[in-house]
Amino acid sequence: MNKEIIVPGNEKLFSARQTIESEKRPSAGIAMVIIGIDPNKNGENINSPVLWTNIEKKPKLETDRLAGQISFPSDTRKIGEDKLSNMLGTLPEFSGNDGLIRSLSFTSSSYINEAIKIKENHYDLMIVFLNGFLATPIIPLDGNEVSANGWMRLEELRKLQKENPSMLRSFVEQIIGGELIGKAVDDYFRFPKERIPFSTILPRNFSIANFYKVREKLPDVIGRSQ
Repeated sequence: MNKEIIVPGNEKLFSARQTIESEKRPSAGIAMVIIGIDPNKNGENINSPVLWTNIEKKPKLETDRLAGQISFPSDTRKIGEDKLSNMLGTLPEFSGNDGLIRSLSFTSSSYINEAIKIKENHYDLMIVFLNGFLATPIIPLDGNEVSANGWMRLEELRKLQKENPSMLRSFVEQIIGGELIGKAVDDYFRFPKERIPFSTILPRNFSIANFYKVREKLPDVIGRSQ
């Protein structure tokens, strides 16, 4: 049974669905990279992007997670859940601020199917952008799972990967070790008309807190037949 909570209704949402729902077989979940864009530093945004990071609070054997590791927002898919709802399910590990979430955007190349692997399961990757608000205090809604670690430059994470890789979750290492972030940033600036703001795909009355409350009651696919 599909447990989708958001409501379709416009061209932007249709475009978002085409971007996100392009694979027939669902993955085990989604990881999200949130790239902060400083409107006053276009060149630096391209050459030295900043990424939102969390600190994991609890270990979880099934997803190779250790307490204290640096991570990106991520979440395992719920049984019967579509990818768009799964993507929204990662957001409580970023913020409970609906205005901030509506300020996020993505492009037609933002969604990468099966980009990472956590243990034996493939996870998709969603790369989104926050233009401005870099000085805004951000508190994850899902405070039981993660605490905010703040914005880190890509080169800082790569340096940490070399010096102390155990501080990073394995999927973070996979993401920062490739070219996916660089391509996403390049596309964001090269094709501004392809940007899809979250504000255009979410209903006006959408509440991340209410979404999170309903979704948390659903069972994960990990450990069950998909």
